[in-house]
Amino acid sequence: MKKQIMALSALALSVMGGLNMAHAQDGTVTFNGSIVSDTCVLSTDSKDITVDFGQMSQDAARGGATDKNFTIDLTTCPAAASRATVVLNAESANSGNYSIADYIDNVKSKMVDGDYSYWMIINDTTNAGMLTDGTITVDSDFTIAAGDNKLPLRAQFNGGSGPSRKIGSHTGEATYTISYQ
Repeated sequence: MKKQIMALSALALSVMGGLNMAHAQDGTVTFNGSIVSDTCVLSTDSKDITVDFGQMSQDAARGGATDKNFTIDLTTCPAAASRATVVLNAESANSGNYSIADYIDNVKSKMVDGDYSYWMIINDTTNAGMLTDGTITVDSDFTIAAGDNKLPLRAQFNGGSGPSRKIGSHTGEATYTISYQ
């Protein structure tokens, strides 16, 4: 019996000794995260907006600009959110930060030889053009309230009127990101 107790004791000591040798620190796991307030939900219709200008005359009115109103629709905005900031990014038509490149039949407008067509997005609340280079200005902000909200915008096709306005299919594109305060 003494031999069995000694054998069990030796076995226990060897197992405990082996456990100590297996203990090593090879790395660290760090956990990060943050809790943010709820934000508005972007309406399904506002995820990919198409503003259809239809057929436009080569002699468009108002100094060569043609406008179409549209909205970005937000739903279930929390009471804590009082402002939505819309940041636009687009390929510039020229050196101006307000213009969006116009493509005529999939070829970029050259902005030369009388071909001066381009697009703009205007904050319909402030009646001012919005920068399209990712910059935030006062014209990027919209006041919102709890519940559903519509951010009023206006798309504008611009450039010379008359023969300088090239015949063909005109397209432009901008992406946007919304943050809430």
